[in-house]
Amino acid sequence: MNFCIVIIQGLGATVEPLKCLLREQPISKTQFTMLVGDVEHRLDSLQRQKPIDTIILVGLETHVCIIATCIDLIHRGLNVSH
Repeated sequence: MNFCIVIIQGLGATVEPLKCLLREQPISKTQFTMLVGDVEHRLDSLQRQKPIDTIILVGLETHVCIIATCIDLIHRGLNVSH
């Protein structure tokens, strides 16, 4: 099972060539970590369907955001790759 959550903040809207490939609506990020309420609820929902043990993070101009998110996901017991 795989899923993609796009977090937008400060860089503007998701470009159309990428937006048309998304299965999820983009979520605005309001803190360094991407583990904001909407993302946590989606992750919890997906984990009830099938256990998730690994997350792959990708970002642009997000070095602090990626490490903050990695730390939060590791605290939840997940393997994280970026």
